[in-house]
Amino acid sequence: MIYIFILSKHFTRFTATLAITLLFSSHSFSQSLAGEWKGSFIGDAMYEKPIPFALHFALNKDSSYKVYSYSLVYNPMEQVSETLVSEVACRLTGTDSIYLEETKQVKPKTGQGCLQKFALAIKKKNGKMILEGTWSYAQISTKCGDETGTVSLTKK
Repeated sequence: MIYIFILSKHFTRFTATLAITLLFSSHSFSQSLAGEWKGSFIGDAMYEKPIPFALHFALNKDSSYKVYSYSLVYNPMEQVSETLVSEVACRLTGTDSIYLEETKQVKPKTGQGCLQKFALAIKKKNGKMILEGTWSYAQISTKCGDETGTVSLTKK
């Protein structure tokens, strides 16, 4: 009889702990960012139309990410659109938020685009993972200005 009481007491404590853990874990981010993300960014002034934008997250062995960004830019010298590829530094800032900063332009090798930084929330909508937030230039300059805006991406 004593064994049943002790077991039921531990079972009740375990059940309560499990219920609380499940309740709070639904609000935290637990899935991998690895893979392709596609969407667009919009500026507050200059970029009023959505600019196609993508991110690629590759998971490293140490659980960090190697990240590249891809944005479509217009090259007025050659009068063509081209894809700007940049290396991106990545830092989780909470259980459901991330900070990204483009650190180096990889492609095209000539010319220099304006590197950006992003503060993004990690969300789940209709069963899909979403990154939403704001962007600004990594460095304010006369070439790039001080444009800011919003960005939204969906994991593919």
